[in-house]
Amino acid sequence: MRSYRLVLLTAAGIIIGIYVLFGIFLSILQSSMVYVPDDDKFGECEALIDAETIEFQGTRLYYTNNTEDLVIAYHSNTGSACDMPELIQLFKDLNVSYIFVEYNGYGVDGNIPSKDSILADVQNTIEFVENIEHHSVHVVGYSLGSALAAHHASHHYVDSMTLISPFTSIADIAKIKYWMYPVDIILSENYANTDCVREYEGRLLLIHSTSDHKVPFRMSEELYAMSPSADKELISMDNVEHGDMLKDNRTTESIKEFLSE
Repeated sequence: MRSYRLVLLTAAGIIIGIYVLFGIFLSILQSSMVYVPDDDKFGECEALIDAETIEFQGTRLYYTNNTEDLVIAYHSNTGSACDMPELIQLFKDLNVSYIFVEYNGYGVDGNIPSKDSILADVQNTIEFVENIEHHSVHVVGYSLGSALAAHHASHHYVDSMTLISPFTSIADIAKIKYWMYPVDIILSENYANTDCVREYEGRLLLIHSTSDHKVPFRMSEELYAMSPSADKELISMDNVEHGDMLKDNRTTESIKEFLSE
């Protein structure tokens, strides 16, 4: 009987130890799990060869001043600002002015990405836009960029906001896979769209795929339901994975129609 209890206690100790060690592992490596920059160096983007490269208060921007209408684009957690050729081409076709924001820790700047430094990039972008004259300002964010676009819109007036494959929060995504851990406590690199969307009352477009296996479509439904905007739309797509949203011309056509209204 004692040996049986000893075996149970030993097994329980091993399980608890593995649980704790893996939790520590997740906490330490969360930054590399959230941020996946590529090797594209800022200023060497062929798709943005016509854009002016600007460093404003430590934040790097690709800026093209074409018209009085300005669109600000925030990219996903993978790649770089150069990794959205479809949006770049769309803005060129619309003949609007545009800014593509490169995040701290991306674009081969030698830094390590963090929530604080990337949100500082958003604030610097807001201040940069305040120093230039445009008749209208619109923000577009994809995946992680949706949280940055929402942060921008909730801290400074914009005429419209477009969120592509947005999440309610990074913590909500993590809880799907790591449901057995107190994610809210462990996760320091958490971004939430919920509070920002609740504060934004302007024109809102949400685009999401029902086939998205990375960020569930229901998260856009939740954001749509909590939005106080009187002019909001949720466009659902099918048979498109999370990473392919910008490659599908239904996405760019929807944004084109929305920005042209």
